[in-house]
Amino acid sequence: MPQELLRVNCDDISRMRQDRLSSLLVQVQVCEMSLSTFTQPPGTDEYLTVSYLSGAPTLGGAEGAYSGLPLVTSDNQLIQNYSADGHWNIDPTGGLYESTEINNANYEMTLHCKALSIQPTDVSKVRIIKSAGSENSSITSCHLDRIRFAFFYHGIPADFTITAAAQGFSKFGAGSDDGNALPVELVSFNGSCNDGVVDVTWTTASEYNSSHFELENSRDGITWDVVYTKDAAGQSTELIEYTYNDVHANGGDNYYRLTQVDIDGTSKTYDVINVSCSQTTSGYFSIFPNPSSGSFQVILNNAEIIGDARMNIVDTKGNMVLSKPLDVKSGINMYVVNEVLAPGIYYVSVQNGDKVTVVLKHSVK
Repeated sequence: MPQELLRVNCDDISRMRQDRLSSLLVQVQVCEMSLSTFTQPPGTDEYLTVSYLSGAPTLGGAEGAYSGLPLVTSDNQLIQNYSADGHWNIDPTGGLYESTEINNANYEMTLHCKALSIQPTDVSKVRIIKSAGSENSSITSCHLDRIRFAFFYHGIPADFTITAAAQGFSKFGAGSDDGNALPVELVSFNGSCNDGVVDVTWTTASEYNSSHFELENSRDGITWDVVYTKDAAGQSTELIEYTYNDVHANGGDNYYRLTQVDIDGTSKTYDVINVSCSQTTSGYFSIFPNPSSGSFQVILNNAEIIGDARMNIVDTKGNMVLSKPLDVKSGINMYVVNEVLAPGIYYVSVQNGDKVTVVLKHSVK
């Protein structure tokens, strides 16, 4: 998005204030900003230079663009993230952030946000946030902060305005708590086994204040170990693919689950996947009906599973919900499962020693 630049003389702003007109209005695609009603004279021969910049604000603190978050506003609203579509940069009088009349003048600001790439679910929780200072590293604050309070909001998530009282200038944007945006939009999570090595990949369509991913592995779907930790992108609206090669994969079942951790420590764990490697057996293995109400038949005909075996049913979190002993005979075997299973997705397999069937996905309505 091209940068929009506007210089506004504060004598004109003062006169417009006296005429009860909006002092400044700039619109750039998804975000419109107005400075209105200076509640005291902003100074003589002083001016504002206003620019809209695409992307998240660049800060100099140890946490980069996230420095200062989370924070709590004066009206007790938790702010954990912000829109990364763009932000406003307002410089007073050629970057003079020292004690001048315009920097000490009180004013009101309104942001009008329309068609943000990641929209809030509750407009009432959105606030205007800022960082003090300028692009001059010697006087720039290194973290985000609140401005006084959001005393007015209006609209719907796709098109809303927020207004706040403020003093001083720098970078401005819209922030909210983590309940107002999807931290990571995961579009795929899968794996494949090639020559005894499991290749695990996952792809995100967008990321919003994401910190890192943790990939866990389990042989039985009960005991889990973190085998890989990968830094996340933080802020992204593009497709990103992450990969991991498990060179210590087991013969048979290899369960994997992925957890995404946000910058404030909150996390989300996604559905378990299963990758079967070299010792997966051939043969016939099916479930009927599928989906079911919790009562279904498992049909098995596999010479390599003959003998004492176990049927394992695992939920999407990797929890073993049923492990049933089976006496597998030569030829066609039919077993009836009649368990109280909560509606959801389950993974069913039959194992005898290091030999295991393919894993079937079963849905309970």
